[in-house]
Amino acid sequence: MRDWRIVADSACDLFQKDVADETADFTTIPFSFQLDETTMTDTEDLDVPTLMDRMERCEKAARTACPSPGDWAAAFAGAKHCVALTISGALSGSLHSAQSGRTLA
Repeated sequence: MRDWRIVADSACDLFQKDVADETADFTTIPFSFQLDETTMTDTEDLDVPTLMDRMERCEKAARTACPSPGDWAAAFAGAKHCVALTISGALSGSLHSAQSGRTLA
């Protein structure tokens, strides 16, 4: 395990395969989309055209969910030093979840 870990929510549009760094681990924690009865997760293999189609056809308002504090805590666990990157403290609960996850870890 490296001394540094960078953890980002999926709003950063970077995934582990995009980051080659010998000095730090990198991981992404996904947002999720609730579209009627379907939940889609913002992972590197997300089918964006299908997401957009389902959003257009959605009868109810589409919803998003940020990563949970538990998701952040799991990503932080075991790291000697950790840096978290979130979409924004004003646009999402992701920053608060990351802070709560830090406390849990």
